[in-house]
Amino acid sequence: MRLVSYYDRGVRVGALDPAGIWDLRAVLALHLARVAGEPAAAHRARQAVPADMAEFIHRQHGRMGRFRELVAACADDPGARDRYVAQGMLRSPGAVIALPPVLRPTKILCAARSYRDTPAGSTPAGGATVTAAAPPREVRMGFLKAPSALVAHGADVTGPADSRRWDFEAELAVVIGTECAGLRDAAEARRAIFGYTVLNDVCLRDVPPERGTLSSPAGKSRDTHAPLGPAVLLADTPGLDPDDLTVRSWRNGRLRQDANTAELLAPVAEIVATASRLMRLLPGDIVSTGSPAGTSLETGEYLEPGDVMRVEVARVGVLENRIIAAPTRKDPR
Repeated sequence: MRLVSYYDRGVRVGALDPAGIWDLRAVLALHLARVAGEPAAAHRARQAVPADMAEFIHRQHGRMGRFRELVAACADDPGARDRYVAQGMLRSPGAVIALPPVLRPTKILCAARSYRDTPAGSTPAGGATVTAAAPPREVRMGFLKAPSALVAHGADVTGPADSRRWDFEAELAVVIGTECAGLRDAAEARRAIFGYTVLNDVCLRDVPPERGTLSSPAGKSRDTHAPLGPAVLLADTPGLDPDDLTVRSWRNGRLRQDANTAELLAPVAEIVATASRLMRLLPGDIVSTGSPAGTSLETGEYLEPGDVMRVEVARVGVLENRIIAAPTRKDPR
């Protein structure tokens, strides 16, 4: 099951399938109405399916089997499709406003130099060539991205006027399902994972030292610099192995990154455990597993206004966004 957040006369949590987007609150209310009557059903559905994805995850982590069955039952009733559309229970993705699947995580914690072929360091402001160094012996959590930087699949990303070395990085992102801290091993971490999504780590590689360099808020957390989505794929999806997923990115249709999560320095669950030993993780938080080689750091080909960034993690999703120039501000004088 793939979960999305979208706007349709309010923010909603939905399930994405070939038929469209199912409003999970409406699907549950329909089911409960047959048991408890409409007034009680509507109230109970609002309690079970809040509009905020992080809160929904908090309430339903480990209980998604019921929702999977209810959506499947609705989808298997093609004769009722028109009625579901009329009731707002089923929507075409093009008829709603796409949102990042998790709108309000408390944090986005990102691994750094986590693939075996990832070069060390960042491009200095002067643009000097960076030589690859031996990878670290273990994954480190390198920086935080601000939740305010999140945007959805299809949204424009602004390239700020004070930088000319705009870059982006394809990453598998983990969505946390339950509050956890100090996880001892990968087994504990797997129980804490709700699902997986795609993060585009947009960044500025020419932030000078006096402003914090690449990993600072100026380098990583500008508005729109965290495209996320388009959906969260549940961790218990049959056959899904997060340690064997192809990760790719394209700039204007030209392939630039092509790797597999098997090339990470540590399994995905161990990266989550490492993150939990640094700070408490809460439902809906994002732990991003880092990006492989092939970025502008190595190629020297930086983004420009009009470029289209495409990021794909096999089975999890495809995320596409366009770069636009920062608007010119008029002198108030």
